[in-house]
Amino acid sequence: MEPVLELVRCSGDVEVTEGEDAWFDCQLQWTQGPVSESVCVTVSWYKDDDLIPADDEDFKQTFDGVSARLYISGTYLDDAGVYTCTARTSDGRHEASVTATLAVNGLYVTYAHTEKWLNRQLLCCALLFIVQSPVLFLNIHVQSASWSHQKFVSRY
Repeated sequence: MEPVLELVRCSGDVEVTEGEDAWFDCQLQWTQGPVSESVCVTVSWYKDDDLIPADDEDFKQTFDGVSARLYISGTYLDDAGVYTCTARTSDGRHEASVTATLAVNGLYVTYAHTEKWLNRQLLCCALLFIVQSPVLFLNIHVQSASWSHQKFVSRY
């Protein structure tokens, strides 16, 4: 009986928040018969059907002959996608693949929005210091990275 290469005990879909680490684990197993010691297995990782180079600095890959891992340090939104682990024998007779999805949730406040918000706050503080009159009351509302202001004029 011919041995069959399988990827078992693979981590499923992963969901992280942008900036968090993510990883996928797969375990290799031979079933249905003995395997020749001369058979060498290699593992490749793909993101959205594009090969991830083994020396890619953003994606650390390890394989010890049984367990394969893809580790993504500090995820970005563009890291989201479908990841595939493929194990192949050196003679090309056996192959197994498994896929999982990475979902990366964006942060609600990004650096660009934070910078704009801070600049607006500094401008508003400067206006309040310049216009120190009981006639003008400035009420500032900041709502989810966009802002609006309301001016209330009261006379005594």
